[in-house]
Amino acid sequence: MILIVTNRTDIHADHVISMLTKRAAPFVRWNTEDFPLGNYFEALFSAQGYRGAKILTKAGRPIELEMIDAVWYRRPLPGDFGNAIKNPTQRAFAEHETKEAKTGIWQLMSACNWVNHPDANRVASNKLHQLKVAAEFGFTIPATLVSNSPVAIRQFYDECQGEMVFKRLGGGTIDYADQVEVLYTHKINASDLDNLEDIVCAPGIFQEYVPKRVETRITIVGDEVFACEIDSQSNPATVHDWRRDFANTRYRTHELPVTVAKKCLDFVRMLNLKFGALDFVIRPDSAYVFLEINPNGQWLWIENLTSLPIGNAIAALLTRRTL
Repeated sequence: MILIVTNRTDIHADHVISMLTKRAAPFVRWNTEDFPLGNYFEALFSAQGYRGAKILTKAGRPIELEMIDAVWYRRPLPGDFGNAIKNPTQRAFAEHETKEAKTGIWQLMSACNWVNHPDANRVASNKLHQLKVAAEFGFTIPATLVSNSPVAIRQFYDECQGEMVFKRLGGGTIDYADQVEVLYTHKINASDLDNLEDIVCAPGIFQEYVPKRVETRITIVGDEVFACEIDSQSNPATVHDWRRDFANTRYRTHELPVTVAKKCLDFVRMLNLKFGALDFVIRPDSAYVFLEINPNGQWLWIENLTSLPIGNAIAALLTRRTL
């Protein structure tokens, strides 16, 4: 049995579920917003030890953890408490206890075929860890400073001869009460250096600007490699960040050198992942420069634009131990 851990509106899960249905593969979807108010969880221990655990879904379907062979940890969300708890202290307590219960569920299923285990995702997502390991692994990386020191940032700007970009350490968005703001890669200019007061409160990533011929998103699924070329330099709006004008940027399949493909596969395995989305800049001299890896990156847009069969590869990977 395959367990898909995600949320109600995840179209990636919808797509892979259609592939699993065609394969007649047994699966169950758990939208984690429904826990705890819409779902129940039970884990039983006797004096002799662990007896078993199950989730009872909103539809009344029991998910016996012992029946799960593979887990696709897609995009789970925190529990939706709605207006059930109005007291902030009580709500924080409920959210913490719910999070601890889910962490326990993942550990109870640690022997399953995970794509990917949340512990592996958490470690691999850290940008400092990524860059250190990528450089040790033999990838070319940009010169990088991670800091909240205005003095160090100004010095690094000079070392980069004024060719420097800023990136966020965490995710690429800020969630406000009424909107979501996307934080794009920003090329620093001299006037930005006069406004570094806020960086003291929130360290960021500062990197040398790498000249680009094109960019590529390399998606690893098990032993398969899917490379998408992003023609960011033909559009003035996307020169520094192709996400600024997604609809008017050209995407196509990319012929990845065998040596680069193998190194990407080995890098993902070394991070204890079975899925990973790696971003590279390809310089004018054709050298590949590693930017980052997202262990739970979006990929359906690539499949839709290039016909690369990523969803089918995920379905195949999940069924490897279940059929």
